[in-house]
Amino acid sequence: MVTLRERILLLYQMFVMGKEITAEIIKKTGMSGKRWERVVKHILSRLKFS
Repeated sequence: MVTLRERILLLYQMFVMGKEITAEIIKKTGMSGKRWERVVKHILSRLKFS
């Protein structure tokens, strides 16, 4: 099981470092694709682009 800290690190890598998140990485987190989609949409909705 992946901890919250590890999930946050993956999100950081994806959004800040631009690392590609593959299906294998998502599987490793134990989250479904739908869950990841919701998390990503939530984060993107909170970002403000200037």
